Amino acid sequence: MKHATLAVGITYHDEGRLLTECLESLGAQGRLPDEILVYDDASKLSPAREFIPSNVPVRLIRSEENRRPGFGRNVLLKEANSQYIHFHDADDLFRKGWVERVSEALEGDADIVWTEVACEEAGKVLEDAAGLRALVDDPDLVTICIKGGPVIRPVATTIRRSKAIEIGGYKTWETLPLVEDFDFHLRFLAAGARYAIVPESLVVARSRPDSHSIKNYAACLASKVVAVNDLAGILPEKYLADLSEASWRSGAKLFLMGKKREAARGFAVAKRLGNPQYGGRPWTYKLVARTFGPMLAESSGYFYRRIFPSSFRKAFRLDKTA
Repeated sequence: MKHATLAVGITYHDEGRLLTECLESLGAQGRLPDEILVYDDASKLSPAREFIPSNVPVRLIRSEENRRPGFGRNVLLKEANSQYIHFHDADDLFRKGWVERVSEALEGDADIVWTEVACEEAGKVLEDAAGLRALVDDPDLVTICIKGGPVIRPVATTIRRSKAIEIGGYKTWETLPLVEDFDFHLRFLAAGARYAIVPESLVVARSRPDSHSIKNYAACLASKVVAVNDLAGILPEKYLADLSEASWRSGAKLFLMGKKREAARGFAVAKRLGNPQYGGRPWTYKLVARTFGPMLAESSGYFYRRIFPSSFRKAFRLDKTA
């Protein structure tokens, strides 16, 4: 039986030797994917061509203008010829068995295959970081994706190329900066995608302190509010409560970072979509938020933490969640 064809599309921008390590980990597989493409997003210091191992067959595509990962993945989506494509960042790694295990899952005719992810940060590795175990208690992958986390990284997924093209691919930096992965995967699922799960950590996502999501965390949160607002128009109504909670949570984090205008937008979107449950907050916060709104609840919480010591709050159970 003819196997489903598989492409790996790697986005690169001056990662240098990390690309070599990535491609070497792919070359060490039992068998190679049908295509390996590298998109060099206008690297200036370390062009990708200097870091491609000679024993790994790669088709290199170079842009002369830096357009960010979303644009790059759209280019790879169009340039690939395989039925399925896996997007990979140049600084992440493949573990042995990735091609075989993913290819086996693709034979079941899924539109998207999720694998577990190992996250590496400061030399420490956290296995099974994608949170796919949550499917045991809640088999709704859309809800898990709305809640966020490593599960929505491209490194965790392999997708049917035709369906990705059908939904318009990734939104680019100009339209939706920083959270294009969150938006794309939820739009993909909303289009009726069938999914399969491989519960093994077959890839290693390496966290770097200079990554966009870390350096621009506030902008990432603000962009997520925009994405949530847009997704509310295409996801089934049953997900509005989850989207509302996600927008409130982003707003709360923005408030703590001093971004009050952006926080207010997050709270406004949350209110428009439903009534957030304010998960993890004490009953006092929930009471104020439900009566006067989360902006006042956040402001009140800031001052009461300064006025009342934690021992006092604990004694009177002010921080008890309800």
